[in-house]
Amino acid sequence: MAQGIFETQDVGAPQFNASPQQAVAPVSNAGTVAAVGQGLTQLLSTGLGMYVNNQKQEAVKQKNQATAGFASYITQLNAAVDQGSLKQTDAQRLQRAKFNQLIANHPEMTEDLIQLNSGLAKSAGLGDTLAQGTAVEQQYQADLKKATASGWIHAGMTAEQQQQQVDGMRQQEHAAQQMDFYGKQLSIQNQKLSLQEKTANIANANAQRANAVMEAKMKTNQLQVRNGLNSAVQSEYDRQRAQITSIQQNAVMTPEQKVNAITELQQQFQSQLMQYRGIAGSDYVDGLTKPFGDLYKASSDLASGKISADVYQHQIDSAQAKALLPFAADPKYATPLALAKTLGPAGASVINRVTPQLMDKYDEIMKGYNYNPTSNSAADKADTKTHTDILKSTIDALSSKSPIVDDVKGTQSELHQHVNAILSGTVDFASSQKTPNQLNNVMDFLASPQFLKYKQLGGTVDESVSANIENVIGTNYTDKLSPVIQQAWKDAQVTTGFTVDTAKKSQYNVGFANVEQQQSAADGALEYTFRNGSLTFRPKKGYEGNPAVIAKASDLNQKISPLVNKTVRAAAHLEGNEDFDKQFKRYESDFFGESNSNPTTTNNGAEANGR
Repeated sequence: MAQGIFETQDVGAPQFNASPQQAVAPVSNAGTVAAVGQGLTQLLSTGLGMYVNNQKQEAVKQKNQATAGFASYITQLNAAVDQGSLKQTDAQRLQRAKFNQLIANHPEMTEDLIQLNSGLAKSAGLGDTLAQGTAVEQQYQADLKKATASGWIHAGMTAEQQQQQVDGMRQQEHAAQQMDFYGKQLSIQNQKLSLQEKTANIANANAQRANAVMEAKMKTNQLQVRNGLNSAVQSEYDRQRAQITSIQQNAVMTPEQKVNAITELQQQFQSQLMQYRGIAGSDYVDGLTKPFGDLYKASSDLASGKISADVYQHQIDSAQAKALLPFAADPKYATPLALAKTLGPAGASVINRVTPQLMDKYDEIMKGYNYNPTSNSAADKADTKTHTDILKSTIDALSSKSPIVDDVKGTQSELHQHVNAILSGTVDFASSQKTPNQLNNVMDFLASPQFLKYKQLGGTVDESVSANIENVIGTNYTDKLSPVIQQAWKDAQVTTGFTVDTAKKSQYNVGFANVEQQQSAADGALEYTFRNGSLTFRPKKGYEGNPAVIAKASDLNQKISPLVNKTVRAAAHLEGNEDFDKQFKRYESDFFGESNSNPTTTNNGAEANGR
């Protein structure tokens, strides 16, 4: 039977060919007995020697089979790695498993197997690729060490993240090399074409075509370098922030020493960027690394005592929130996202809602255009809400003279552009406003305290917009809401009590008296008051304890009051004041119809509608 390299074979006791002896009469001679005994002893000794010799030969055979099998297995794994059909790590795992299995079955062969394994690892074509990896794998390990030394990779990264960083470094280096090559080629080509231009006009055409090709290639490489920078920015930001935190927490350093240390960090970072500015573009690099500038400035201001810890935290959180946006690495958005001054005062919770579409609108606004802030799209409504929340944060910061705003004039100028873009967009897209709720975000902004602050701080609405915005609001918002509010007020029925007619039997319960509700129109049991810019519905005198009247008043306060209040406040804020009573009287008849009687005076002196 064939034996495997991990099997053992029991060796049987030696067999002898001997014919059976015929029985003979016993010999009584003592010498004869002694001779027979001596022969048996020699015979047993010879058999035992043969048995031991066979065992030794079998052990040598098994050792040869095991080492030969292991050597063959290693060369097969080596070939698989070399051909690319098996990863080095997987092959080494299989190698260890086979080695351990052999050692377990043949512990006496441990030293031989170690020597065999070491020898194969040093032998070209037999085990060297398995031990050292392919040229590609060896190059990756070298690049991994280089990326770690260059700051691309830091502690805590997963294998996948390390791979991405290595790819980013390779891409950047390749792009830089390509840029240098094409730059030299372009220089040589230009020199040649310069000579050719003196002899023929056709040379000029060739030069133009060649330059166009080179320029296209340079743009391609520029994009590759930019993408490489993008992939490294966030990890570098985290590293810089950690270093600054360490400086700030240093109890031995003086404030001046901390500022100097932070300044030195900034200078080192700027010097590292110099090699990429010419390739990626100075404006692009400045925009992409704007969060770093914010980080250094805020950290220095905190160390020197210019700002408080709360202001510092706000500035850092805002800068990091912008850097962490999913589209922040896109070259199209990196610069405008970093340079937008109105984004500075916004908190991280607001910045986290910023979308690429909103940044496209930002770009259009800074070019002098507007957008449709009254679009009926859910995504557009969300963007407009985020946009107005950003502007409210900016107005609050300017109004309180917060140190968060480091460029007051620049921020005021940008704020003016954005406010007028929203209002002019409302005017320009008036024809698309089919329902009042399309104007909700714009009306919320106009009715907010922040818009009044904007006017009080000297903020203006362009004359062309101011002349039309009230008409658009009146036509597409107030005029459409007025009949709805008025009808809701007129149609409101309130159960004020019950009557029992014992003579009239109930149509539902035989043998019981008929019970009928006593109902009154809303204006018979309710009244409204307007005070301090807020409309309130309440029960009239005599109905203060009626549950039905109280419930109806609460319902109107939830559904009608917010609409009226928003309209009144927006109108007053557009005029730059808080004369809400004047605006309420202007709209009162539109919302509630003509009064049936003169207003009555309540116990606390406030006027109440006497409907």
